[in-house]
Amino acid sequence: MDFYRTAGIEAMISSASTAVEVQGPDRSHPEVESTSTIAPYYSGVNGINQAQNMLFKEALWWTLGIIALVVLTIRMLEIVWAQLRLISAMSVAREKQGYWRISQWSWMPAAKKHVIYAPLWKKRHSRGFRLSSAISVGTLPSRLHMALLVGYLGSNFTYMFVLNWANDNRYAFCAELRGRSGNLALVNMVPLIILAGRNNPLIPVLKISFDTCNLLHRWIGRIVVLEVVIHSIAWAIAAVADNGWEYVRRAITGGLFIGSGTLGTVAVVMMLIQSLPSIRYAFYETFLNTHIILATIAFVCTWAHCASASVPGGLPELSWIMAIMALWFADRLARVIRLAHANWSGRGFTYAICEPMSGEVTRVTLTLPKYMDIKPGTHAYLRFWGVNS
Repeated sequence: MDFYRTAGIEAMISSASTAVEVQGPDRSHPEVESTSTIAPYYSGVNGINQAQNMLFKEALWWTLGIIALVVLTIRMLEIVWAQLRLISAMSVAREKQGYWRISQWSWMPAAKKHVIYAPLWKKRHSRGFRLSSAISVGTLPSRLHMALLVGYLGSNFTYMFVLNWANDNRYAFCAELRGRSGNLALVNMVPLIILAGRNNPLIPVLKISFDTCNLLHRWIGRIVVLEVVIHSIAWAIAAVADNGWEYVRRAITGGLFIGSGTLGTVAVVMMLIQSLPSIRYAFYETFLNTHIILATIAFVCTWAHCASASVPGGLPELSWIMAIMALWFADRLARVIRLAHANWSGRGFTYAICEPMSGEVTRVTLTLPKYMDIKPGTHAYLRFWGVNS
């Protein structure tokens, strides 16, 4: 007997060990019939386990918060320890500073050698990893970075596939997977945007480099794309099974909800393709500008997708995408203000003189329109407005 053929599908399914909240069929849709085992599960929030979605959202955000708190605590201890060393050593002779010549923790040198600064394999993670002399596949993370990535990506996969595998109705299963993957994609967009910004407040607070943030940004972006694709496929499976591909085409072209979701999916997949290292390194300026345009399309489509759902007030994730876009807009605005402040004054704009040198090196001499306090050993990311021959 098919449980979902009964006329009254309850919103709460209880068992001896657990209670799972499952949304019942949405009767506001005319295509939903009480005898259907497919139709309810590609419309509205039918079959979506929203209680578990919110639970895993909290778990993922708490995981990130705890990691940031641990790093902040370590950085504060390092600052205090360095200050104690400075105060104790500044007033004594050099020969009396022997205490500070060796590590005070016997395990620290081994931790730095084998974990903190160690490459993943024998390849230095700061050097490019190539399949051939012409094809670069990016840089390998360090062992510490890899441990963080494996833990974070592993938690995403765990949360995504904690589903009701005993469900005999595969379309109800797809609905639950659709809700979970879409929810996690929005959850991951929050750290994705925070880690992407050059004005990221975590960089000075946690004393981590922009390169580390960028590494985490790239990998979180890849998991977001995977979750978005799974979200779309899970919806399409039930829709095609019930009404065929012609219905899918009409839903994409004739409705804001499905149309915006499809366009957003296409945008993030294109972002993944054009961010491949071999393309990104060869055409970085093109990559960067295209990346910003595609990100704008993806965010706007996600907002429209969440707002146009048949749920009163939109999907629960609507407030998240609003916060994500606010963070993204604030970062873009801060970049514009910072660029204008550093490169423009009443005397004009910054200009550069580029001189070719031996060894495929170019010396760039910048003439700034105002005084800038540039510390020794710093570096700059340069973008050129145009070229004067």
